[in-house]
Amino acid sequence: METLLINESLICTFQFWREGKVLKGMRFRNHLFRHVAQFSHQERYQAFDLAWKLCQRDHGAIVTTSALNYTVWLNLRSPATGDPLLAANASPAAPAVR
Repeated sequence: METLLINESLICTFQFWREGKVLKGMRFRNHLFRHVAQFSHQERYQAFDLAWKLCQRDHGAIVTTSALNYTVWLNLRSPATGDPLLAANASPAAPAVR
């Protein structure tokens, strides 16, 4: 599965409640995603590496880009809950789902 790169102006963000935490989410083409990690433009390689690894595990990840950063998102229908990749890359703004 290939990793999609999408301009952030094409997505709709929202917040949602899951297992006692408020998480950041987004909608793109009738699919819902949750925020996994955010990287600066200098860390572009890490963003695509994480998204690629998640896609290799059939977790349905995509990357969005803005003027300031790259963001990795995970499909909410993904069975990835508890995946060590997610816990290792969680940012304070998007805690890993346990």
